Amino acid sequence: MSDFKTIARILGAIRSCEGRPFDVAAVSPEAMGVSEEQRDVLACKLQRAGKVDGLITTEDIDGAPLRVLWAQSSPEVTLDGLEYMATCEPLRSAAREVVGASVSAAVSATAAALGSML
Repeated sequence: MSDFKTIARILGAIRSCEGRPFDVAAVSPEAMGVSEEQRDVLACKLQRAGKVDGLITTEDIDGAPLRVLWAQSSPEVTLDGLEYMATCEPLRSAAREVVGASVSAAVSATAAALGSML
C-alpha cells in the first residue's frame, strides 16, 4: 500500500474519532493494512509536520524503537492537517481509492452474508 493511502487512513481514523474518546481499533495494523512500524512512522511524520497533534510517542526515549502509544494518545487533526486533506492531490487520490476499496469490500461482505441466507 502506498504511503499516501496509509496517511489517508490514519487521518481519516483520527478525524472520525474527534470529539469523543479515541478508538484505538480504528488505527490497528489490520484496519490500516500495514505493519505497526510503518503506521507509527507515518503518524510521527504527520505530527512532526504539524498535520496532527496529541500523539504520545517513544520518539525521545533513548534506544526505544519509534512507537505511538495510541491508547494513551488523544490525537486530533490540526487546521494545517485539514487544509492538507483538502488540497493535497496525491492524498485525495489515495483517499478515493481507499473509499472505493472499502465500498467494494462492504458490498462483497453483504452479498456473501445474503448468499449464506439463501
